[in-house]
Amino acid sequence: MERKKPDNHLKGLSVIIALLISITSWIYVVYNYDPMTRVTYQNVPITFIGEDTLADKGYALSDVSTESIYVTLNQKRIESTKIDADDITVVADVSNAVEGKNGISLGIVGPEGTQLVDSEVRTISVTVEQAERVEVGIDVMYLDESVINVEPIATNLTSTKATVIGATSTVKTVEKAVAYIGYSDTAEGAGVYTRNLVAVDSHGNEVQHMVIYPGSVNFSAEHGVVKTVDLVLKTVDNSDDNYERTVDAPDTIAVKGSSSAVESLSRLETKETDISYIYEDSDIELQVDLPEGVYLANTSRGVKMHVKVTEKVEPEEKEEDNG
Repeated sequence: MERKKPDNHLKGLSVIIALLISITSWIYVVYNYDPMTRVTYQNVPITFIGEDTLADKGYALSDVSTESIYVTLNQKRIESTKIDADDITVVADVSNAVEGKNGISLGIVGPEGTQLVDSEVRTISVTVEQAERVEVGIDVMYLDESVINVEPIATNLTSTKATVIGATSTVKTVEKAVAYIGYSDTAEGAGVYTRNLVAVDSHGNEVQHMVIYPGSVNFSAEHGVVKTVDLVLKTVDNSDDNYERTVDAPDTIAVKGSSSAVESLSRLETKETDISYIYEDSDIELQVDLPEGVYLANTSRGVKMHVKVTEKVEPEEKEEDNG
């Protein structure tokens, strides 16, 4: 009697089923019996809440002992590759802080399924000062520091000025409020954006622990090319008095626009400024005549001319020599 050969298809199916059972069993064991492991995360940022409440009371943070800490979590080994420092929440509530030095307890929470084992500190020190407020302009800038000679062209901003509240010792270093967007955001054309505002100093560095109103702005933005062109200053002095007025202003200015808008541009003129009635040294913001589609670059916004006023000295009459 002839013996039947085993069916290769059935044999292959059996192998596949066995593999699926093995994989399913492994996944079940790993997720349900995976041994716990301890992982330490460095530079976990501290989120400060209640600074707006302090500002309402006329106070602000002037110094904190640290802006970030390390945190150690107990967690399933398989989850370790899925968790990073940004998944851990560290909160310092300063709403009830008083003037002077304060100890603030930290609230530390890891992702679901993890347990807090250790942290660098559980309490930080913050210093509270009297607050002051300054009004600054708002710029829209690219977050990417590597890009040069390009800048977003922002229009239709819901606000062009911001009020910044901070400690007396630090708020005066704030030069402007910035809404950052990515370079790639405008690479393919114009868009509409909502961005939070950040207080920055004259070097472009963020000034921490500032309360900003409004906290965010809406605007339209498109890609712009930055170009430096010659600037012709136009002033008029019709005075007939005993004062001499001299003017000092930049001879170039940076503008931005589409490639076609700025390509042939080589010089611009200011609008005529009457300095006839200026009687003391003054700084006057320049008003530049800009062609359609051309805007002042962020670095040239608010550029000023300096008017120096000196009193004319009449020459002394020589006394007649009767000798």
